[in-house]
Amino acid sequence: MRRTKIALVALLLFCLPVFGISADTSDSPPPDWILYLEAVELLADGQEPAAADLFREFMEKYSDSYLADRASAYLERIEGKLDRSGIVGFYLGTMATTTFAAFSIPEMIGVDAGPVGAGLYGLAGVGGGFASAWFLSKDRDWSAGQELWTELTQIAVMANTTLASTEWLDDFITQPEYLLRANLAVANVSALGSRAAAYLMVRDGKYAADRPIFAASAYAWAHLYSLSTTTGLLQLDSSSAIVAVQILVPDAALLAAAYGWDELGWSASRTGLVNVGGIGGVLVGSFLVLMVDGLFPEMDERVNAALVMASAATGKVLAAHLTRNFDARQRRDKVLSNLSILPAIDSRGGMGATVRLAY
Repeated sequence: MRRTKIALVALLLFCLPVFGISADTSDSPPPDWILYLEAVELLADGQEPAAADLFREFMEKYSDSYLADRASAYLERIEGKLDRSGIVGFYLGTMATTTFAAFSIPEMIGVDAGPVGAGLYGLAGVGGGFASAWFLSKDRDWSAGQELWTELTQIAVMANTTLASTEWLDDFITQPEYLLRANLAVANVSALGSRAAAYLMVRDGKYAADRPIFAASAYAWAHLYSLSTTTGLLQLDSSSAIVAVQILVPDAALLAAAYGWDELGWSASRTGLVNVGGIGGVLVGSFLVLMVDGLFPEMDERVNAALVMASAATGKVLAAHLTRNFDARQRRDKVLSNLSILPAIDSRGGMGATVRLAY
């Protein structure tokens, strides 16, 4: 798609003489122009890391080009600008994590702190979270993509450990008091550990939000389908094997979506619209179940579960089909809105035209 747009601009530049308009022409667009326009288009699409890579390649290959100064200016602007689009979520997530950890300490170690003590622990958690978020993000990029990957990693790890501890800790700890302490300890270790690990993995990178949103969507729907299948459709009792399925299936969906996004390239907006279709399907299925229960009171609950799942899947498939051209149309409109042809007079007084890309 990108090369198609560049070809359109090149066609305008080099076909102007056909219409009696003067312009410098050659048999094909110069390679420095092609690379420069690719980088500019990525920048216009909001893909700053990819655009920066192309601008660096341009400076290495065509440092003496007429466009080198412009490419250098774009590169300096990208590298010198901090992306703080995910900072609010980072502060909230960090404070929530540290507050939960601090507030649960008395219960976890078996100490009756009382209302005053509990309040002090809570205040320490809030303050510690705010200070930690400030220190960890100070003078650093923290984009929406970095934030989404951090939260998604923490949620996935905590969901896994919660399911596992709920199923398996009972086999080793029989006293309710100690079982609660153990569950709190597992929750705190998984929350703090996963957040710290995610931060270390993404802190020095630049990530767009499209991929983690797509991965999070796949993870959430996989959880819904695995739970609905095991407990609703098949009506299986909880066991180690069922819990393993409920952990492994969503994790596999998350990883597959994270790596498979390169093939699909869905924007966050399109992923959101497909999710709306799925949620609409769930609602339609739920209302159909309500009607079926009224008409056929003895209907098996497994049929109801299957109906809701099928409606959700149908809604997502339909939404994906209806939005199949959504991303391409958005990119085209953005490029065409910044393209204009203006009259110009050259140094010899001849009439000509200028093709301007306003990025």
